[in-house]
Amino acid sequence: MYYPTRHSAMQLPWYQLTTVRIGVLEFSNWLAILRDAPNLVDGIFEVQDDGDDIDYPAQPIFVPPLNYLQSLTIVGFSYSADPAVPMDVLDSLTAPALKSLDLQFPQNRAPMDTSPCLRFATRSTFQLHTLVLSFIATPTGIIQCLKVVPSLVLLKIAHLSGLNLNTIFTQLTNDFPP
Repeated sequence: MYYPTRHSAMQLPWYQLTTVRIGVLEFSNWLAILRDAPNLVDGIFEVQDDGDDIDYPAQPIFVPPLNYLQSLTIVGFSYSADPAVPMDVLDSLTAPALKSLDLQFPQNRAPMDTSPCLRFATRSTFQLHTLVLSFIATPTGIIQCLKVVPSLVLLKIAHLSGLNLNTIFTQLTNDFPP
């Protein structure tokens, strides 16, 4: 589904939808969908910015708890957008049933600060099974994310150009309990 702007003529029953897959979705519409879809179980969103005149985030972001959300994929932001914005949404999100999280960022726009992801994982207390991280900028951020999800079964780390994999593997073997 292509859903670049929220048209009043196209009213969808977001509250009853459990699976939503939308490509090329503006940030403000993505937030509105998250707020209006409390029964969401599976969400895949390719999010772009609203335009150059929007300041992110202008106000604190509020998203009600998504208690049924089990799988979330965020394919984020065009090269002109702030890569911290999807992380800011994670910082405001609670999803206690989440089993799979896939964060994909443009190659040279990866977020340096992974603390919103850490707070999301801690607050949600989910039993995450699958974590996919694409273009996370620091090995420390990756290690910190892994430490707060001990239930992880499948890890995919993609596109780590410029990162020393030995550092990541050493920390994975030394810093974690058996």
